[in-house]
Amino acid sequence: MEKESKGIFLVLRYGKIIVVVNMFKDGQIIITSSVGKTNLLKKLSDQLINIKIYAINEFNKLFYFDYNEETIYYIMKKYNVKYEIAKIYIDNMYYIEDKDYDSEKLAFLCNLKEELIEKKLLKINRLFINTLKNREIVLYNLPSSLEIDYLNKKLSINNSVIVISEDMGDYKHTIYELKTIEDEVTYVANQICTLIKDGIPLSKIYLTNLNEEYRKLIKRIFPSFKIPVTLDGQESIYTTFIATKFFELYQSDLSVTLEALREYATTSEAEDILSKIVDIVNKYTFVDDKMNVYEMIKYDFKNTKLRKKDNVNSIHEVSLMDTEFLDDEYVFLLSFNQGIIPAIHKDEKYLTDKERSILGISLTVDMNNLEKFKIQKVLSNVKNLIITYKLQGNGEDFNISSINEVLGYEVEKVNESILVNSDLNNKIKLAGMLDEYYKYGTKSELLGTLNKHYSDLDYKTYNHTFKGIDKEDLKVYLDNKLTLSYSSLDKYYRCPFSFYIGNILKLNIYEETFYQLVGTLFHSILEKFNSSNLEYDELWNREVAVIEEKHEFTNKERFFLNKLKDELKFIIETIQEQENFTNLHDELHEERVYTSISGEMRITFTGIIDKIKYKKYGDETIVAIIDYKTGNPNLDLTTVPYGIGMQLPIYLYLAKNSKRLENVKVAGFYLQKVLNNEVTVDKTHSYEQLKKKNLLLQGFSNEDMSILSEFDHSYMDSNIIKSMKVKNDNSFYSYVKVLSSRQMDLITNMAEAKIKEGAELIGNGEFKVSPKKIEKINYGCNLCKFKDICFHTNDDVEELNKLTMDDVLGVGGESNGVDEGTRTSD
Repeated sequence: MEKESKGIFLVLRYGKIIVVVNMFKDGQIIITSSVGKTNLLKKLSDQLINIKIYAINEFNKLFYFDYNEETIYYIMKKYNVKYEIAKIYIDNMYYIEDKDYDSEKLAFLCNLKEELIEKKLLKINRLFINTLKNREIVLYNLPSSLEIDYLNKKLSINNSVIVISEDMGDYKHTIYELKTIEDEVTYVANQICTLIKDGIPLSKIYLTNLNEEYRKLIKRIFPSFKIPVTLDGQESIYTTFIATKFFELYQSDLSVTLEALREYATTSEAEDILSKIVDIVNKYTFVDDKMNVYEMIKYDFKNTKLRKKDNVNSIHEVSLMDTEFLDDEYVFLLSFNQGIIPAIHKDEKYLTDKERSILGISLTVDMNNLEKFKIQKVLSNVKNLIITYKLQGNGEDFNISSINEVLGYEVEKVNESILVNSDLNNKIKLAGMLDEYYKYGTKSELLGTLNKHYSDLDYKTYNHTFKGIDKEDLKVYLDNKLTLSYSSLDKYYRCPFSFYIGNILKLNIYEETFYQLVGTLFHSILEKFNSSNLEYDELWNREVAVIEEKHEFTNKERFFLNKLKDELKFIIETIQEQENFTNLHDELHEERVYTSISGEMRITFTGIIDKIKYKKYGDETIVAIIDYKTGNPNLDLTTVPYGIGMQLPIYLYLAKNSKRLENVKVAGFYLQKVLNNEVTVDKTHSYEQLKKKNLLLQGFSNEDMSILSEFDHSYMDSNIIKSMKVKNDNSFYSYVKVLSSRQMDLITNMAEAKIKEGAELIGNGEFKVSPKKIEKINYGCNLCKFKDICFHTNDDVEELNKLTMDDVLGVGGESNGVDEGTRTSD
C-alpha cells in the first residue's frame, strides 16, 4: 500500500485501486499558516466536518497572550522608548516562561511580562487554553522549525498532536539569464504576450518576487505591450496628501481634526484613506489628549498600506510563499538573484542566538536553512514556472541565487530580442540606442534593423502641449465628485494646467515655513481668545505647544516668537478697543460654508471666513466680514471678471450662503493685517497710535450710512476702518472705498458666476497650458511650482485687458439696477 498527501485528502493506493479519504476528523483543531487557513476554508466549504481552523499568528495570541496599543503606550512612557522598541519587547515575550534567567535581557523580558500581566495589559485567554485539553491538534503545512517543535512540546502535555507537511514536488524548471533588469522585464512581457496568444487567460498569470524597482519598470514597460497588471503597492497612507493634511491639522482633540479633514476626501480613494485614519484614531480612546500618542499614530500611518486598485481582468502580483498555484496557472518569478532570494537572516536580532538557544527557538542557521527548504518545496510544486534573473541593474552586478546549487535547474542565456509584440517598446528602445550612438559612438546590433523599420521616428522632438483628458475618465478618477475652494479656483483661473498638476494629480509638495506656522498660530489664538477661559499667556503657551509637537523651533525662531507674543497681545487689545465703536457684537469664527454646484459632476465649493460680526434686526441680519491677513492685503477687484483675486468677493458669496445667517445686509467686507505691521514715522502720532492705525480694517464699506453706522459708530472719522472719513456735507471723500448694496450684490453674483464657470470647465477636463497675464504681471507663472513641467512658450500666455473699477461695476450695471456713479477709488 502507498500513501501520499493531496491537499486536504489522503490518497491510499492498493495496487490499481485508489481510495481518497478526508485527512481530518470531527473534533480536531487545525493550526496552519494564514494562507493555509484561507485555502483550507475554500476546500472544505462543501464538507460537513466539525473542525476548528486557526492561523498560527491568531493561535499564538489565544494560546500565549494578546495585547493592544495601550500596552505599547505603557511601555513607551514607562521606559522612555520608541514605538518600534516597545513592540520588539512584546513580540519577544511569547516564549518567555515564569522562571529565573541568567541572561540580563531575558530576565528583563520576564519581569516586564509579569508587570504587564499584573496591570492587565496582556490579555491571557485561560478559557481558550482549557478548551484545548484532550483535543486532537493537527499542525498542518507549517514549516519544520524549532518554534513549531516548541509549540508541539507545549501542546503534547495535554493533547494528541499530529504534524502533517506537504511533500516535496517533482517539477523541474529552467532559469533564464538576462543582461539587464530592463531586459528581464521586457523578456517577461514578451513571454506573457505569447501565453495570451495561446489563449491563457490573464487571471491565470502571476508575477512574484518583485521589489519597488521591478514595479516601477513593470508600470513603464507593460503598458507598451498593452498588458494590464495589478501590483502590490508598498506605499503607506502616510505618504498621501490627505495624511499630510491630517498631521498639519493635528491637535489634542482629533474629532476636530477629522471633521476638518473631510473637506479633502473628494475621491473614493481619499474616502477610503479617511476611513483608515478614523480606524487608527479610534484605537486610542484610552488617551484624552491625543498629543500624547502623536508618534504612535504616525507609526500606524506608516504601517497602514493603501488599498490595492484591483483590476480583475489583469495579471496579478502575488506572494510566492503565501499562494497555492494550480496546474493550469503560470507563474513568473523574477529577480532570482543572490541576496534577494532566499532572504538571508543574520544574528542581529534583539534576541541573539545565545539567548534564543536558552529559549529553545530557532537560531540564525536554522532560519536560513528553513528559508532554503521552503523555497525548494514551493518551486517543486509549481507546474508552470518561468524563472528569470539579471546580471546588471542600477549600476550593480548581480549573481544567480546560490540556492540553485541545491535545485540544480538548467540555466539558459537569453540574447535575442523579440520585436513583434510592441511597436511602442521598440520605438523607445530605438530612441535609447540612438542616444547611445550619438553620445558615445556605441552601436547596438539592433540599431540598423529598428532604425530602418521606424524611419518616421520623431527623434529629438518634443511637444509640450497638454494633450487633454477624457471627461468620462476624469469623472471616474474623481469618483464623480470634487471640492473647490477660493485658492484652488484662483489657481485654475491663473493657469488651468497648474491647477491640474497640483489639485487633480495632487503633486504639490507642501513645505511649511516658519512664517506659515506663525500665521497658523495667530489665526488660532485670534479665533479662541474671546471664547477661551484661559489667560493670554496660558492660551499662547498651549497653542505654541501644539505646533511644537510637529515642528522643533530653532533658537532664532524662538527669539522671534517671544517678540511676536507681545505683538499679538497688542493686536488683541486693539481689537477689543474697536468693540467700543460697533453694535455688531455677535460673532462667528472660522465659519465654514458649503455650496453645491449643479452639473454632470458633483462639485462642492467651500470656504472659511475668519470672523463675521453680526446683529439681527427683525428678519434682517447686518454683517461685517473680516479675514485676518498675515501678509499685505490685496484689495484689487479689477481682476475679478477673469476669476483672479476673488478672495473678498467670495467672502461676500459665502456669507450670503451661510445657513446661520438670514437675509444678509453687508455693512462691509475687509481684510485685517495682523502681521507685517511695520510703521512709518509720523511726528503727529505716537508709535502706539501708528501701530493701531495699521490694524484698521482694509476693504469695502456699504455707502448706506444707516447700515455702515451699525458696524462703525465712528465712520465719520473711523476708529475701525482705514481711510474712512466723511466730509462736512455728509459725503464720502474720493479715496474712501464704498459700494452700494446693489454693487455688492453685483460683485457677489460675479463671484458666483465665476465659481460655476470654473466648476464647469474643470468638470469638462479643460486643463490647457494657459498662464494669464495683465500688462507686465504674469498671474499664471508668478510663484508657480510647476514651471519645469509645462515648458510653456510665449504663444501659450493669454494676454488679458486691464480693467478699471468702472469696467467691473459697469458690466451689467443697467440690468442689475447698479448706479454708474460709484464713489470708489483704487
